[in-house]
Amino acid sequence: MNCMLGQFNKKWLGVLPAFDPKQGVTIFPPEQEGPGWWIGAPSVTRDPIGNSWYLYARIRRPQPERGAACIISKSTDGTTFTEVWRCTKEQLNSESIERSSLIYGTDGIWKLYISYVNRQTRKWQIDLVEADCPENLDVTRRVTVLQPDAVNAEGVKDPHVIIMGGLYVMYLSVADRVDVTPDKEEARHKTGDIFNTGLTRGYTGLAISTDGKSYRWKGPVITPKEGTWFRYGTRIAAVVPFCGGIAAYFDGTKTVEENYEEQTGIAAGFSPEQMEILSESSPVLKSPWGTGSLRYIDIIPVDDGTWRIFYELARDDGSHELRMNEVSMTD
Repeated sequence: MNCMLGQFNKKWLGVLPAFDPKQGVTIFPPEQEGPGWWIGAPSVTRDPIGNSWYLYARIRRPQPERGAACIISKSTDGTTFTEVWRCTKEQLNSESIERSSLIYGTDGIWKLYISYVNRQTRKWQIDLVEADCPENLDVTRRVTVLQPDAVNAEGVKDPHVIIMGGLYVMYLSVADRVDVTPDKEEARHKTGDIFNTGLTRGYTGLAISTDGKSYRWKGPVITPKEGTWFRYGTRIAAVVPFCGGIAAYFDGTKTVEENYEEQTGIAAGFSPEQMEILSESSPVLKSPWGTGSLRYIDIIPVDDGTWRIFYELARDDGSHELRMNEVSMTD
């Protein structure tokens, strides 16, 4: 594997698999057809003891219901999944649930970092739920790990957590702090989704922890850029360690109107906090159907040279489904 960024090509840096989303296998269809009916925002991991697969997914319904529930499903083959756990937004006393991150901790405890709207503040935040297995996660025992005010932001959500060098590395979507005129102050959090107001832009932030519970804020990693297809928002969805650095798929959007219909680009760097976007001219992945949205990728190795990629994909009817592609990097 070549470790010079400038020489990565053909297979998207030699570490990020290229794939055809039309060839993907549907893991979960939406509850119904039509705009606003989505299932996706996957987080996939494997049990290092039992070797089972666990897949987190978020269920969304049209406004005003929004992110109605999240589920965790289990599989023995990584293709056919059976639901083993469910949480509704009512259980969180929330207006909406977003993407979460499910991992097996270095302490042998399962950790679910769940993002949702706090009904009191009407801001997105990230909580942690722990258990000896995903089936036993109890959201009544959750603890908050990141609130927007603690990082000088308007909202924090969509965590993606990996373990690197014994550290918990969390990438997350951050709504930048904004000053608004008095006539727009109420609108800032009136809808319970600052990311969809057009009053701010979303960037990818980084936080690091030694125990998976207390996180130290490091700041922005990749940010929107004027004149590009990601000028309104950037959100790292999945990372792959390589050669002492990382490569990443990220979601991007150029306007607030595309906020729920992001497409995918790539970035890379030699430290978790310093990354360069390598697909500035256009996305590298989009759906061939509907709005073209392909977002929330997660990726997991199966064996030497083979990866499974899970993602949320727009359909012709306006809904989104959860798909999977298996890709060989040795072809």
